Amino acid sequence: MSPRSRGRAGRRRTGRPQPVPSRYPVRRPKHPGRWRRRLIGLGAVAVVVAAGSFTIHELRLPRDAAPPREGLAGYHISYEVVTTINDVQRTRREVSVARPFLSRDETFALDGRRQLADVVSQSGHVYVQQGDSLLDLGRTEPGLAGADARILEQLPDLVRAGLAQRRGSDEVSGRPCTIYRLGGPLAEPFTRPLDAEHADVCVDRAGLALREDWVAAGKPIRRTTAVVVDAKAPAAATFTVTDPGTKSLDTKLRPSVVVVLPHRRLPRDDVWYWPADHPPWHARLDTRTRSTSVDPRTGAPSGPPVFVDAYSRRSAAFIVRQTIGELPPRSSGERTVHVRGIGSVILRLTATGPELRWTRHGVVVRVHSNTDVAHLVAFARHLHEHRVVQAG
Repeated sequence: MSPRSRGRAGRRRTGRPQPVPSRYPVRRPKHPGRWRRRLIGLGAVAVVVAAGSFTIHELRLPRDAAPPREGLAGYHISYEVVTTINDVQRTRREVSVARPFLSRDETFALDGRRQLADVVSQSGHVYVQQGDSLLDLGRTEPGLAGADARILEQLPDLVRAGLAQRRGSDEVSGRPCTIYRLGGPLAEPFTRPLDAEHADVCVDRAGLALREDWVAAGKPIRRTTAVVVDAKAPAAATFTVTDPGTKSLDTKLRPSVVVVLPHRRLPRDDVWYWPADHPPWHARLDTRTRSTSVDPRTGAPSGPPVFVDAYSRRSAAFIVRQTIGELPPRSSGERTVHVRGIGSVILRLTATGPELRWTRHGVVVRVHSNTDVAHLVAFARHLHEHRVVQAG
């Protein structure tokens, strides 16, 4: 080997190491562009398969939202009520609620005499104060607990609609609460608050209304303040009326007749019906009733029957009310919204919870709930997905 050859070999050995040849020879394609196109095609097929699998997986997912938030099962609040319309009057208000259907709302004078009462009993009867005793109005349509104000669940929608304004925070009866200004007291429909017409309500984290300051015509006329709060469900005996001297309203004077219907079959009336065969979140059908308005002079039916289905899941409830008729026009504080799968519906926010109503095939449907609007819409969509079924 010549000296030049030995120098080149030395430089090769001391320079960058050469790659070790593979034991398995690599076969390179004669047409690399064709192979590149084939690899791109295989990648596209893989993407399509993956997308198809993802789509199938998504279709199998439940379309309902998560179950409604678990709130209190019930509570009892003692309020001190100071009214200053003409002179100062002090009363005591006792509110007991067992969600979602039972409530007992009574107002007493300082001497202990009961002045007002509105009781929904476990038997489904409603009692009101008449004179010095309670009057049994008989069985009524199932509904949400009338004394259970559910403002916390609706606050986002109330604020968005300009029906509520945050005004600060406070502490009432040892419980921190947030003050919201409404257009009037909780017993009235929601309206826009004004400087001269409003009610400041202090609501705690559990959604309990602890204080309400009502201003009308620029003057404070009533302050309702919680003095005792028990955030536990009252005993069942609270909603069993055993007061001596309780009277029953004459059946001839009752404005309607309510009949409890079986759950397993639809009413045999010639109407279109909106059942929920498989209610979301494992809610169950508690009660199905038919009520008919009666002419007190003749006792004959004076209008089409009204069907009510009451569904519940723990403290949450959905009341589906349906009857033949025309959809009443939208009133102040209501708005028209579009719900996918149903169409245009009217949304109304009330003290006991939001309500949707629409009409289809001549039937007016109302769905009322003590949850937020999102879960009310989800339940209403569930009813629509099962389609309208003709009873019979």
